[in-house]
Amino acid sequence: MNKTRGGISLLWQLILFELVLSAIFVVLGHLIGSAYLRGVGVGLIISWVTSVIAYYITERRKKSATQALDGVKLRNLFWDLLVS
Repeated sequence: MNKTRGGISLLWQLILFELVLSAIFVVLGHLIGSAYLRGVGVGLIISWVTSVIAYYITERRKKSATQALDGVKLRNLFWDLLVS
């Protein structure tokens, strides 16, 4: 999914949209005092983080498509993910 619009890929646009929605729900939930809206915001934050991790791993695998991931490379991939 490399289609771009304005220099940003569609996938990144969707990921950023999810982040903005989560922030709106969390702030709105705090302003109104609704635990439900805060919960929706937290759920969206969790899905946002999951999307970013999946995108990062997918891009790393595309770059090293010619090399098989063995245990050491996989450990280094997760270590890089945690450190960066």
